[in-house]
Amino acid sequence: MMNKNPLSIFCLTILLSASVQAAETEAEHDYVYIFGYGSLMLTLSRTATAPDPTDVVYLPTKIKGMGRRWNLWSKKNSSRVLGLEKSDNKNAFVNGLLFPVKREKLSDYDRREGITAYQRTKVSIDDIQFYRESHRSQIMANGKQPEIFTYVAIPHSPFYVTKDKTDKPIATYYLDIVRAGCIEVDRTHQLNGHFINDCVQTMVLKDYVIHDDSASRNYPTALLEQARTKVVELEQFLKNDWPKYQDAIHENWKK
Repeated sequence: MMNKNPLSIFCLTILLSASVQAAETEAEHDYVYIFGYGSLMLTLSRTATAPDPTDVVYLPTKIKGMGRRWNLWSKKNSSRVLGLEKSDNKNAFVNGLLFPVKREKLSDYDRREGITAYQRTKVSIDDIQFYRESHRSQIMANGKQPEIFTYVAIPHSPFYVTKDKTDKPIATYYLDIVRAGCIEVDRTHQLNGHFINDCVQTMVLKDYVIHDDSASRNYPTALLEQARTKVVELEQFLKNDWPKYQDAIHENWKK
């Protein structure tokens, strides 16, 4: 019969515990990155899909060889919305925000963007330019390249629209969300207008019809109204339903 050394058992227990904790920590920090170039740049809009993780980096960047296009139609927003397309211009780029997402939350962003309108596409870090080169090392954990995704418009989707479709305008409701995101990124990272200027340059609004609906639609106001609706629903639940649940709990769990 094998003798059990208490010290050996103690050491083995510590090692197993450390391994489990390391695995849990790795799972908790299993992040990928999304390059957002439209409404995802604005915190208020982005976090409507999933809360921003903490203790991770959010970096202003550019993708080379891509163009920002108003090539998709959103019935929900009554507006053209942005989609990426590859560009033949070797100097083309799109600027945006590289932000972390827990891997299990990727499907939430897929649903938000719409899998029939956008294709989630991997991006090589070699195609990423950083506004500050020192930022590159911040997402290279242990020298390992992170997974980076962005959403590219599907050319033959039912939502794809060409520039000549003048009955499909850009609504200021959506446009201002994107422009506010550009300003937020620039100010948050103290880029002194460089990020904003790149947004202006690559947004290519010329020759598109813009419908000014700002008098009737305002994004922060819309979010506030949604929040108020949720508060009313919760108040009604607490007043009408919760007491009934409490009664049922006491009745069914008497023992």
